[in-house]
Amino acid sequence: MNHAILPDISFSLIVFYASLLFSLVLIPCSKKIAMVTGLLDHPDPRKVHLSALPRLGGLGIAGASLVAILLCVKLSPVAIAYLLG
Repeated sequence: MNHAILPDISFSLIVFYASLLFSLVLIPCSKKIAMVTGLLDHPDPRKVHLSALPRLGGLGIAGASLVAILLCVKLSPVAIAYLLG
């Protein structure tokens, strides 16, 4: 077993689980915000779903990825500003 790879794998797992944890928190929050604000995808004849679905799930996923990157990776201030933008 190559021990030089182990720190890279464990760091990758930490970033993955941090992103997973944040997505499990942020996606339900974004769903509630979509319900309150009315940002829903309503069914029509061209769509498959039968009830209104929230449209902000991607924001929860992107936010979770951003938070995991910002917490787990040391970045320069310029890179942080770029990611936040």
